[in-house]
This record gives sequence, C-alpha cells and structure tokens, in this order.
Amino acid sequence: MTWIKYRRPSPATIVAVVALVAALGGSAVAQVATTTKLSKKERKQTKKIATKQVNKVLPIENENLADGAVTSPKIGDGAVTSAKILDGTVVGGDIGTIVYRRAKGAAIVGDGATGSISVRCQAGERALWGGGRNDETSTKATILSIRPIRPGSDIAPANGGVGDGFRVTVANTGNQVNVRPEVWVACIS
Repeated sequence: MTWIKYRRPSPATIVAVVALVAALGGSAVAQVATTTKLSKKERKQTKKIATKQVNKVLPIENENLADGAVTSPKIGDGAVTSAKILDGTVVGGDIGTIVYRRAKGAAIVGDGATGSISVRCQAGERALWGGGRNDETSTKATILSIRPIRPGSDIAPANGGVGDGFRVTVANTGNQVNVRPEVWVACIS
C-alpha cells in the first residue's frame, strides 16, 4: 500500500476557501431575502420590533446626544419656540452678550425748543430695548418721545420691523439753558 503524503494547506488556500464560502453563502442569503415575501404576521412582528427599538432612543434626551451634536445649521427655522423651552433653562448669556450703548446730546436744547438724540447698536448687534432722559440736572425739560429707530434712519420701525437703536426727544420748557438729552440702548451680539 502506498501512502499519500499529506500536507497542510497554505494560508493563501485557506483564505481563498473562506472567501469562496462567504461569497456563495452571502449571495444565497441575499437571494432568499430579496425573493421572500413576509407574511402579514411577520410584517406585524417586524414593525413591532422596529418600533420598540426606535422608542428606546425617543424622545432623544441629553444623555443620548454627544456634546456639540446639535448645531444651528441642524435646527430648522422656527423649530425652537419659547413654548418648547423650559423656564429657567436659557439665560441671557446663552443667547449672546448684552451690551449697553449710550449717547448724550452734544447740542444744548434752548428754552422753548426741542431736541433729539439717537444711539445705535454696532454692526452684528441687535437692539433689545432702550430708554432715555431729559437731562441729568434739569427738572424743567419734558420727554416727548422715546422710541426704537430702524437701521439707517431715525424713523421708527414698522409694526413687526427691526430696530437697531433708540431715539429720545425732549422739550426745554422752563428757561433751562443746558438741557442735554441722553439715550441708551441694550444690544445683543
């Protein structure tokens, strides 16, 4: 009797056989998956399982989100409203930096005259609110108006319009020679 000498297969042969089995087996599984139609019961079970898996992560809570995962470009316009924000969770520093801009009238408003002064937010800032006063030393001047002003103009914005500053107008009604109105605006950047 002759003996056949047995050799171990080379690593290349093993890799080739594994690849051949995976290729044939993979296409067979894919063929079954694409040609098999699920029964009504199977579809119902599949939907139930999928819904259960989705509900495990919904609603998405903070612990499910990586830091920095939600950014402004990923949030649609109007998606976040005040009704959707819990009270006390957003403070001024979260929105932006609030700065105050102030202007004091350089011109003196003479007796019986009126005078106005405006102050504006800087580029990249938006006006939140403003105020003014007649004069730091006068009790005889009267404030006629304090109002927001639209960008590039001393005219008040239209209803729903945007303002970039405030304007105060005073009248010198009592022989005050040094009435100098003052105005300020709170801006957010």
